[in-house]
Amino acid sequence: MRGKRRIIILFALAFLLLLSGISAEAKTKPKPEAKKKTTTVGQKCQLKLNGVSGRAGIKWKTSNKRVVSIAKRNGNTVTFKAVKKGKAVVSATY
Repeated sequence: MRGKRRIIILFALAFLLLLSGISAEAKTKPKPEAKKKTTTVGQKCQLKLNGVSGRAGIKWKTSNKRVVSIAKRNGNTVTFKAVKKGKAVVSATY
């Protein structure tokens, strides 16, 4: 009887130690630094994706290559250039 109690107590302590090591981290949803940017033709701008590691494999693309061209991709930051007057959306996927 005493042996069973010891085993049950040991299992309970081991279970409690395992639970204390588990932690739940709330991940923040990735958000662009700015929702909307207005530029003039020829101007370069940077856009950063907050809530994502700089080493994450992010793919940047533009909805209209004639209006906005992506000049430089660097992790969670992109530099784009306004080529022509118009509207375009720069999006990121990871």
